[in-house]
Amino acid sequence: MKTILKIFLLIAVLCLAALPAETKENIFPLAINDGLGRKVIIEKKPVRVISLSPSITEILYSLGADKRIVAVTNNCNYPPQVKEKARIGDIHLDYEKIIELKPDLLIAEGTIQSDSINKLEKLGMKVLALNTSRLYDFRDSFIITARSVGEEAKGIKLLADFDKKLSVINSKVKKIPQNKKPGVFMEIWNQPLITAGSNTFINDLIEKAGGINVAVNSGSGFPRISLESLIEKNPQVIILTTSKKKDILSNPLWKNMEAVKKGRVYEINPDLVARPTLRMIEALKMMNRWFYSRSSIGQK
Repeated sequence: MKTILKIFLLIAVLCLAALPAETKENIFPLAINDGLGRKVIIEKKPVRVISLSPSITEILYSLGADKRIVAVTNNCNYPPQVKEKARIGDIHLDYEKIIELKPDLLIAEGTIQSDSINKLEKLGMKVLALNTSRLYDFRDSFIITARSVGEEAKGIKLLADFDKKLSVINSKVKKIPQNKKPGVFMEIWNQPLITAGSNTFINDLIEKAGGINVAVNSGSGFPRISLESLIEKNPQVIILTTSKKKDILSNPLWKNMEAVKKGRVYEINPDLVARPTLRMIEALKMMNRWFYSRSSIGQK
């Protein structure tokens, strides 16, 4: 009898081990501490999810949860197939449409959508808030999102792959003395001229890629900067998200900056540097190449 019991228990253990990771690891209800420090209880695996930011939409797609997304914001444009999803506004949300869609979970950027979160919760909605204002917040936010939709195992695997790629860049940057790192100007908007200052995700990316943000002392967040001040800072590399490289190189007002003299002016897809997603590794690779590869000088 004991032998039969042991065999039965062994079979049970083997069957449990063979279960998909989602079945074993993502047991609902879940209590999640979100980016605003709130405890959010998710009673069951969400099947009707609304994303309230482009970065959240990208993350949900990377996790394979796209079939459960019932709506996204007007600004969500990646991956391309997201165009098929319903839209619920952008800064100004269409609350009536959100109610009609009957979501069981909305995921928002807590640091910039606090008013919307409060209104949605008053309407009886379940809202998970993320904090992605800095690069070091990305990991926690990614896993929180993965857990909330029952895809934690896949999220951990994706982050491991991300870290592997990031370590390659880190190993290169660690070998470079601080006084050999280029001064970098990141243009966020051109009229008026706006850049990324301290305490920003973009500043973190510049530093991670091996550059020194020339506007780090210009203020926190996204300060305006005068052209006179920029000329004085004399960046060695200029990265554009709005202007065109040809316009900067031909503008006599910019001609005395080292970056312009040496043709080290580059255009980048703003989505790669403004959205905390797995795709930011593309931006880091690109910027690191621009900062240190001689072959990239003068190229887009």
